[in-house]
Amino acid sequence: MSFLGIDQIYVGTTDLIDLFRRRVSNLAKQKKLIKIIHSLDKSEAEKYVKKFFGKGRYKLVGIDGSQTQEERLEMLLFYICAAAYYGEMNIDEKKVSIDVSKAERSEPIYLSTAVPLWLEDLPDIALESIGGSTDYEIKKSIESVPSALMTLSELTLATKALKENDVKVIFLDRTLSGTYGPTSRDFRLLIKKGKSVITSIDTSKGKPSMLDLQLAGYLGPGKEFLPFRGVYGVYALINFLIKNRRKRIRIDDLPTALNLPKEKVKFYLDKLQRLNEKHNGLLLEEIEEGEVTVAENTCFYWERVWEASEKIRNKIFNGRDGHPLLWKGKEEKWVTTLDINTINMLTLHFLMNEAKEKSKLVIGIAKDTTATDMVRSVIPTFQFLSEPKPSKEALPTFKSDKALLSILSALNYFEIPVPWRTIEYDSSLTTTVKSERNNCALKAARKVILQEKRFIKGYFQLRCAAKDVSLRSPVFVYDRPYYPSWDEKLVKKIEVREFSGEAVLEPFFEQETTSRVGDIVLYILSCTDNPNVIEESGHNHLLFLADKYVKALAKQAGFAIKGVADLEISKVASKNKAFFISRRFRDIRSEAEHAREKFRRRESLS
Repeated sequence: MSFLGIDQIYVGTTDLIDLFRRRVSNLAKQKKLIKIIHSLDKSEAEKYVKKFFGKGRYKLVGIDGSQTQEERLEMLLFYICAAAYYGEMNIDEKKVSIDVSKAERSEPIYLSTAVPLWLEDLPDIALESIGGSTDYEIKKSIESVPSALMTLSELTLATKALKENDVKVIFLDRTLSGTYGPTSRDFRLLIKKGKSVITSIDTSKGKPSMLDLQLAGYLGPGKEFLPFRGVYGVYALINFLIKNRRKRIRIDDLPTALNLPKEKVKFYLDKLQRLNEKHNGLLLEEIEEGEVTVAENTCFYWERVWEASEKIRNKIFNGRDGHPLLWKGKEEKWVTTLDINTINMLTLHFLMNEAKEKSKLVIGIAKDTTATDMVRSVIPTFQFLSEPKPSKEALPTFKSDKALLSILSALNYFEIPVPWRTIEYDSSLTTTVKSERNNCALKAARKVILQEKRFIKGYFQLRCAAKDVSLRSPVFVYDRPYYPSWDEKLVKKIEVREFSGEAVLEPFFEQETTSRVGDIVLYILSCTDNPNVIEESGHNHLLFLADKYVKALAKQAGFAIKGVADLEISKVASKNKAFFISRRFRDIRSEAEHAREKFRRRESLS
């Protein structure tokens, strides 16, 4: 007698193994794909490390965060912390020396906060939980709070570290582009909602308006590239007007100044006027007909929003006057997850701007990824730029970049020595797919293609076994800021399609010219893992230490907050006869079943 389930598993597993073999066989024939991989030339990379940072004794810092949560009665108890570990980098005329073997933790670069919440107050904090009734929806809403706070703690530490003159490299245990996507989505939801606790905070230049918040989200400090396409066009126009406010800008001169057709300029001017009307005329000044200029007060949008964000950040991590998420002004207001993630996005803007201005390197690393950038857009773009005619060469059939690159490396181990990285590419390409049109390489995966010239991505692999070079450490993904002075020469112009029609995308894409910043990143990564510890070989020693430390802290904090909660809440529950009212039926039933099972085991032993 055989069980049907076992037969199905056997047949299904056999089919999957056959599918895997076919994919590997297909990949083994595609030798051209080796071109997307660059192995490290150490001596060449060292030259550019010296040029990028200059001579001196510097620090590298790895930052990671952790969280724990407990439930007592219907109170949610969150603990969030982040910490940093330092390594050393010495650069002189002769050599570059990087040492993380004696990494140290810095007490000043550490953050933590504890946040208690009643479950009934959750909809005021996690706005996406409104109307949620299933266990999944409630669980997702609960998890959104510590997740947003942990991101805030890590990014806040990164800004603190960046302010130290001798810190030149910052590692984050998250990708920058992967953090920007969800936080920018929450920012757009906040703008759509039309109100935020950020706008109720006094700053040295007055309270921020929703217009200020909207401009800060799209423009950042005002020094980033914004394309004249899609949703970004009107903000690119505003940025131009802010930078040229002291000049008298005539509308008739804009097509020449912006190098745009008259129709496109008119389209963005109409959007500009509608945005001005929406915000009651705060955006533009009333001047002579035929001219356009932004209001003087508008130019201070970033200063107001950033100062207000800093006050909220200090309240959460350093405040001792009341609840961390309850802002007390003329009226009490909750700091929501939308507010927190908007501050996270603004912090990313700040980090990118500081890194570029001070020649510092911020590297985000992701351990586990299911990304499909390579197959969906990078390889088709590489083929298109190499051979503008439609390529007849089949694409790899792997659906995961990590699987594709791991097997490609193992199959071609003689031709691909470690450490290596893939070609670097613009994060805007992650929102595209291959287009079927001959003159158009890519189209938007959904409606809009992400802003280009912001984050640059790549994959890397650092180690192989000493006795078998085909056995290799895992493949990881990294990203970094776009550095105009280093990366501009690798920018391409590609015809793309969005919901608003055809447009020209100007992404960074490494092809004939080598990315020197990519070589610098690979060199630094190759010097900062620890091959003697199996679980961090090929990854990053500083992030490994920070991870272990914050997890230990979170575990200790879990016991502490449970003790405080049990002591204080049980008094209230007992006094107000609220034991059953304040507890979930699922928890009561689980405890009863556990007690019953314990009694049965004791009876069976006796």
